[in-house]
Amino acid sequence: MLTYSTKPRGGVVHALNLSEALQDLGHDVHLFSLKKKGEKGFPAGFYRKTSVPRDIYTYSSTGRTTSDVRRMIATYRKDLPSGFDIYHSQDCIGANALFELKDSGRIEAPTVRTIHHIDEFRGKTLAKLQEKSVHLLDERIVVSKYWQKALKKDFKENAHLVYNGIDLSKFKSGRGKKTSSRPSILYVGGLEARKGVEFLLLAMELVIKRIPNAKLTVVGRSGLTGGQFFNEREVFADLARRIGIDKNVVFKNFVPDGRLPQYYSECDVFVLPSRMEGWGLTLMEAMALEKPVVAYRVGGIPELVDHGRNGLLLDCGDVMGLAESIIRILADKRLAKRLGKAGRKKVEEFTWDRTAKMTLEVYKRALRKAS
Repeated sequence: MLTYSTKPRGGVVHALNLSEALQDLGHDVHLFSLKKKGEKGFPAGFYRKTSVPRDIYTYSSTGRTTSDVRRMIATYRKDLPSGFDIYHSQDCIGANALFELKDSGRIEAPTVRTIHHIDEFRGKTLAKLQEKSVHLLDERIVVSKYWQKALKKDFKENAHLVYNGIDLSKFKSGRGKKTSSRPSILYVGGLEARKGVEFLLLAMELVIKRIPNAKLTVVGRSGLTGGQFFNEREVFADLARRIGIDKNVVFKNFVPDGRLPQYYSECDVFVLPSRMEGWGLTLMEAMALEKPVVAYRVGGIPELVDHGRNGLLLDCGDVMGLAESIIRILADKRLAKRLGKAGRKKVEEFTWDRTAKMTLEVYKRALRKAS
């Protein structure tokens, strides 16, 4: 199982949980990942402990995305061992490395990629690498019907639909109690253009005019090369200062995995203002803890969030609507409770055991085709 980072990003979370679920079903799984040389790592290797054997390879970062992606692919191409029955990548980087290894004859086993979403790259090199990662592996998995249709329409490729899971023992209904009476909004996710954090900050300016003591907590990290030549956190912090809401916004760069459920428990409403999402793992986590959610109607989100039933959805970029939805939930405890209860019921449909069993069917198909 290949992923590109040790940090709690969506594909990494998926890789760890799926690997553990496959292992629980009696299969031998080995995790591989990448880390910048000189970067402080986690004591457990990944952002949390895992029972799955793992190897983490280091690469020298230049701080430039295209160059770093090439170096990450080259590191996998150099270090990844042969001899496995299946190779499964969770991203474009691992997928390109697998294609090159198979093309060179270094590995012969079937290759699989989970496509969480398709990024929009301006540079030709990254766009080409992404296109190769969609076309050139043996089997494709997507995490929502939206991306299944998009791959068919835009890339003329079929893909297996396998939804994400959630560990409900970790995000247990009723776990943790809100300790502050202050109205609280939470965002958990990356600090990158795709995530639309600026929409939420602009919405908060409107929320605070109605609810002056409202507080927004942003739990997020910069992207692949963020913090070297361009610090996204400082950009968003500066935006908060310029629109006069900095005293109502708290930025958290990293929260230990064991403490994350408490952050969800402390909020009154969870907001995901993304321009694009494959599915929305953080939405699932908030919903598991019976928190009302607000999001934009993009990617796979409408397959998880049913507007008015277990959350509120808006058209992408609607800042006024985002603010009004947050205010509506904060002002109506009955609505918040109803949405939260329905959200919990919805995510109970999704388990990593189910995800693993569906993924195994894809592996079996790949092995049959290769024999």
